[in-house]
Amino acid sequence: MSGTSSGCGPTRTTYSSYFDNDVKRVFDAAVAGKQPPTRSILPGAETWKHAEEIASGYFALEGEDVPNDRMDMFVRWSDGELTLYTDGNAQSIGRENRLVSP
Repeated sequence: MSGTSSGCGPTRTTYSSYFDNDVKRVFDAAVAGKQPPTRSILPGAETWKHAEEIASGYFALEGEDVPNDRMDMFVRWSDGELTLYTDGNAQSIGRENRLVSP
């Protein structure tokens, strides 16, 4: 919620969603009438030298159906970070989730 006089409570606080540079790129492309640029979720080639272990597959909760076109990937980095890349399908990875930060 945002806008004039939309706050609530004694401080009349107003809240709004945070939009990052990805949202800005999509917005700018829409205003210009162009296709939004695609962006890879995966890190660049230089970063992969820091990957110590990689496990891929579909990581599901017990009893959850496993779709044929889904692939997830765990990466343990040399600094101790553990990252899960999820929601991918045969063509892409959809999200980066940092599970453990150094």
